[in-house]
Amino acid sequence: MTQRLRRIVPVALLLLGLAMALCGPSFADAEKITVQDAHAQAASGEIVLIDVRTPGEWRDTGVGEGAHTVSMHLPGFAEKLAAIIGGDMSKTVALICARGGRSARMSAQLARMGYTKILDVAEGMLGSGHGPGWLGTRLPTVPFTD
Repeated sequence: MTQRLRRIVPVALLLLGLAMALCGPSFADAEKITVQDAHAQAASGEIVLIDVRTPGEWRDTGVGEGAHTVSMHLPGFAEKLAAIIGGDMSKTVALICARGGRSARMSAQLARMGYTKILDVAEGMLGSGHGPGWLGTRLPTVPFTD
């Protein structure tokens, strides 16, 4: 590495870190929850479980029992979520997708919107590095109907 690069790289990394801190929560900021806990807490009413996948994915795998289907890919996501939670942005909302990527991104977006209690079901429906997922754990599903 040249002398000039040795001076520039630390400054660039510092600026990048500052920019990330100023841009709000990162994808990793949402608290993670297991599929088993998400299922139990949705059943008991402790959380509102939202499946953010597409209607095609819901048809292919079914929807986790107790989850509301609100696709992040379709118009009106924020309005549909607000209606489900009665406009109370302090309610605990848990997000699930296929493998945890979209739920993490949407968790960060909801935090920027002012939601204060967001959980990420990071294993997703299909499993990820966080665990076997809803289907792999054989938790109950319900068929999706349009």
